[in-house]
Amino acid sequence: WNRLGRYLKNGLRVVLVLFIYALPIVLFMFCSFMIIIISVAVSPDGEPPPALMVVFPLMMLCLLPFSLLVGLMFPAVFIQVARRESLLACLQPREMWQMMTAKLDSYILIIALYFGLNMLAGFITMPFSFTFMFLPTIGGTSSGIPDWFLGVEVLLLWGGIMTVSVLARFLVFLVVAHLEGQYIRQIDGTSEDVMRDA
Repeated sequence: WNRLGRYLKNGLRVVLVLFIYALPIVLFMFCSFMIIIISVAVSPDGEPPPALMVVFPLMMLCLLPFSLLVGLMFPAVFIQVARRESLLACLQPREMWQMMTAKLDSYILIIALYFGLNMLAGFITMPFSFTFMFLPTIGGTSSGIPDWFLGVEVLLLWGGIMTVSVLARFLVFLVVAHLEGQYIRQIDGTSEDVMRDA
């Protein structure tokens, strides 16, 4: 608890760096949607032009490689903030690349587990989500179940979904953070940076 402020600062650094990396994607998506909204607004029949409906998926396809690159950078940002505790260290491409390729097989394992465990967590919560989506269509006054009971049931189910989802993601981050700590130890050759100010 005595280093809680330090952890919060590092967390804010991670959020800020990830926002900076994702900013081109956000701006591109915003501009794309604004083009569609404006074209629908000025169209006499209220529908987007057919050419735009062909161009928009192509623009999203062009965005895919950059989105993949940003996704591959996620673990590197966490590792770099843990190593250097600096925002600027995460914005130096050469140092980030050297850090990522220092032990490439270990870094690929971290990425594979990060995405694989997140997909598994999504599959775990998916049945609950489907139940939550279709539960309001079941019952009602025709089945003899009071409407207020269905409302309470939906709220309880939503709380359960959120709890399971948050716990699953938390466990994913614990596993990945442990692997990232081991990666730091591998590339630095010592645990002094990891245990600094202990």
